Amino acid sequence: MFFPKLIDTIDSAEELAGVIAHELGHAQKGHISKRLISALSLRLVTMILSGGDSVLIGEIIEKFLGNKYNREQEEEADDYALALMTKARINPHYLGKVFRKFKNAMPKIPSVLNIFSTHPNNDERIENALAFELPKDFKEKKIKVNWKAVQAQL
Repeated sequence: MFFPKLIDTIDSAEELAGVIAHELGHAQKGHISKRLISALSLRLVTMILSGGDSVLIGEIIEKFLGNKYNREQEEEADDYALALMTKARINPHYLGKVFRKFKNAMPKIPSVLNIFSTHPNNDERIENALAFELPKDFKEKKIKVNWKAVQAQL
């Protein structure tokens, strides 16, 4: 299950806030409904182009086109999260820390295989989040919670 692993992986409420902000980005941008429409549209186009016979070709086309679209949506959700965290006075660099932890928890995959990924390159996501420029007047506000106690309850 993803949620328990997520809670065990992250080290602070600020990191969890980054993950939640990213997911809120998907919701705010309507990515789920767009993905559904895109998948259905691609399925229809590949059925028409292949004459309804070549399921494998249709799957390959859908995978490559769909992955590019998904990566763009992930980048958009990342950008949304970074801006939202800044607005909430949570340092957006925490999102980069989470991305680094996710990268370290995943098996190493040759970069040439990134074309098969539904998510942007981890190194780029980490770099973008950690390089996110904070406003000059930014004052971080820590989330006051005993994170270890929260983890223990979940």
